[in-house]
Amino acid sequence: MNTAWQLTPQERLKEWRKWRKQVESQDDEDCLQSIVDWWKFTPIGSRAIDPYESTEWPNPWELIHTGNFDENAIALGMAYTLHLMDWPCEVVLLQDMKKQFIGLVVLVDNTYIMNYNYGTVDKLRDLTNCEIVNRWSTEDLV
Repeated sequence: MNTAWQLTPQERLKEWRKWRKQVESQDDEDCLQSIVDWWKFTPIGSRAIDPYESTEWPNPWELIHTGNFDENAIALGMAYTLHLMDWPCEVVLLQDMKKQFIGLVVLVDNTYIMNYNYGTVDKLRDLTNCEIVNRWSTEDLV
């Protein structure tokens, strides 16, 4: 279980870095699942970020330091985690009309989707009712 969220902001930043160093040597799918597992223990509050206004999103260190999260901020946290581990990924605004879902997810290697279903890494090819509304490279966000 991830207890980093119970730490002070400075300790939380250190713990996040230490944990990234531990999981970055795992093979791809295990690493992605470890990231999903770490972020699923994040305490969720009310709306933290506007998924349409990327210019107002916090940078990685502000995000972890403030500890203010909703489902969209968690996607951003996952993407920042991957970015700092030198994994190319995108933050994607995804819409699924059938599930009545619209929110931020992480697209990795144009193959894996994180933050669409709680606690799992999905494959993009399996999301048949989804449309990508917008996308941002983590390079542009950091």
